[in-house]
Amino acid sequence: MASDRITGLPDNTIDEILKYLPLKEVVRTSVLSREWRYKWLSVPHLDFSWDFQKSLPSECPIEGVISHILLLHKGPIVKFSLRYSNYAHVVVSRWLQILKTKCVEDFSLGVWAETTIYAIPSDLFSFHLLRHLQLNLVAITLPTTFKGFPELVKLTLELVEITYEELRMFICSCPKLEWLYLHELTDVPTFWVHDVDAPKLKYLELVGNSVELAPTFNGFSLLAELRLSIVKIAPQVLQRFLSECPLLELVYISSCYYETPLSRLDINATNLKLSSLIQLELANVQITPEGLESIISKCPMFERLSISSCFSPTTVWCLDIDAPNLRELVIKHTGIKLPPTFHGFSRLASLCLAGLVIDPEELQLFISKCPVLHSLTVRKCNDQNGFWPLNIDAPNLRVLNLDGLFSSICAQNTQSVQEVSAVYPYFALLSKDADYGRLKSSWAIGDESNMIKFFGQLPSIVKLEVGISFLQFLALGGVPRELPSKLNDLKTIELKKMNFGIMDHVNSVVCLIRSSPKLYSLVINFEGWQTRSWGEEWSHVNESIRAEQTQKAVEYMKDIQKQNIPYNDIKIVKMKLFEGTQPEWNL
Repeated sequence: MASDRITGLPDNTIDEILKYLPLKEVVRTSVLSREWRYKWLSVPHLDFSWDFQKSLPSECPIEGVISHILLLHKGPIVKFSLRYSNYAHVVVSRWLQILKTKCVEDFSLGVWAETTIYAIPSDLFSFHLLRHLQLNLVAITLPTTFKGFPELVKLTLELVEITYEELRMFICSCPKLEWLYLHELTDVPTFWVHDVDAPKLKYLELVGNSVELAPTFNGFSLLAELRLSIVKIAPQVLQRFLSECPLLELVYISSCYYETPLSRLDINATNLKLSSLIQLELANVQITPEGLESIISKCPMFERLSISSCFSPTTVWCLDIDAPNLRELVIKHTGIKLPPTFHGFSRLASLCLAGLVIDPEELQLFISKCPVLHSLTVRKCNDQNGFWPLNIDAPNLRVLNLDGLFSSICAQNTQSVQEVSAVYPYFALLSKDADYGRLKSSWAIGDESNMIKFFGQLPSIVKLEVGISFLQFLALGGVPRELPSKLNDLKTIELKKMNFGIMDHVNSVVCLIRSSPKLYSLVINFEGWQTRSWGEEWSHVNESIRAEQTQKAVEYMKDIQKQNIPYNDIKIVKMKLFEGTQPEWNL
C-alpha cells in the first residue's frame, strides 16, 4: 500500500505533476523513498536554464550533470531547454544525438560562445515532432535532406546567423507555422515579407532588420498580431503591409524608422483602415493626433491604446477619442487636455499616465469620468512645474501606483483600493537646508498628520509598497504612535531604499507595523548614508549630525523592544542590501 496519496498515483500523472517543478527539485524527490528513487528519470520536461546552473554546487561539472541526466532518462522528453551557457560545442552536439530518439516537441537552445558561434548539427532537423522551436546565438545551415518541420507552430530565431534564402526555405517548409519571431538575424539585411509562404501565420514579430514588400505581396489572411521594433521600413510599405492583413487585432510599432535610426517613422493614417483592430501600441514613431483618432474611429471593437513619445514636443493632444469599448489606456511623454464635450470612458479599467503634462483639475475630471476604473498609474507628470495636488475620485479602484512630486494626495471614494505603490523621485526632493532630510516646509498642507490622512482613505489596503521619500511625505504633520483606524486587511509591506538612521523613517515604519495587526510579509530594501543615491543630497550633513540621528533611532528602537509587542501573524521577513549598521541590527 502506498504511504501517501501521491505515490499511489499512475506514473503518467506523477510525471505531469513533476514537470511543473524546477529540475533540481524533481531530482531531489529521489531521496523520498525507494518508490521515488527513479521517478525523476521519466519527467517529460527538462529545463537546463541559468537558474538550474546556479542551483548546482560550484564543484559540480555542469556538462557532466546534464550528460548524466540525459543518459539515464527514460521515455520521451517533450520539452527541452538549454539556455545561454558557454558549453563545449562537441558536448552540445552529443546531447542532440541523444534527443533524436526522445520525441521532442518543444526545443529551446541558446549557446553563448566567446570565440566561435555554435553551428547547429543536422541532428536537430530530424526532430519531426517539433511544435515549438527557439534558437539563440547559433548558426543555421539547412542540410540538403531537410524536408521541414510538418508540426511546427512556433518559431523564434534571435541573433541567429542564417542566409536569407535559407531563412525563406526554413519558413516555407513549416506548413502549420502560426507564430514567427525574428530578432536581428545576421546575414539577413532585408526581410522580404512577400517571399514568406506561411498561410496559417497569426503572429509576426520583427526586430532589428529592414522590411520590404514586392508588388505581388498579398498579405497574411490570418495574421492577428504584428509587432515591429527598430525596423527600417518605408511609410508606404508599412501602410500597405497593414492594409493587406484584414484580421489584424494587435499592432505594435516601436522605434521604427525609414532613412536613419535617428529619424522616426512617420505614420500616415489617412487611408489606413483596420476594422478588426483591438489593440494599438505606438512608441517613438511620428503620428498626428488627427491620424491616431482616424484609425481608432474606424475600429468598432477597439479596446486598448498605448501611445508614447509620438507627437511633436509642442503638441497638446485634445483627448477626443471615439472608442466606446476602450478598456486600457496608456499615455506617455506628451501633453494632453480634455475637450469641452469630454464624457469619459465608461468601460475603462486601466489608466496609465507617465511623463506628461496635464492640468490637475482636468486630471481629476478625467479620472472621475471613468466610473469602472480598476487600476490607476500616475508617474512623474507635471514634475517640471514643481509640486502639484493629486485628487482621485474612483469608487471602483483596486490598484494605485504613484510616482511624482505631489504636494497633496486626496483620494475620494477609494475605499476599495487593495494595492498601493507610492514613491517620490529623488531629484529636487531633499533640501540643502532641510533638517536631516525632511521635506521642504512648503510641502506641508495642514496641521493634521499626512500619515493619518493618507491611510484614512485606504481602509481596505492589502499590499503596500513605498519608497523612503514617500515616507518623508507621510511624516509631515507628525507621525502618530499608531493609526486611529487599524489597517486590518494589510498583509504585505515592501519598503524601498530605507535608511533607519533617520527618525522620520523609523517612526513611519513602526507606525505602519503597529497599525497592521494581520501583517504577514515584511520586505525591507536598505540604503545607507554613503550609497550613490544619497551621496550628493547628504553631503552637507556632517558626521556628528548623522551620528546624532543614528543614536536617536537606535535608542527609539531599543525602547520599542522593551515593550515586547506581539506580531503573531508575521511569517515572512526579508531584508535586502543589509549593511550591518546599528539601526539595521536593532530593527
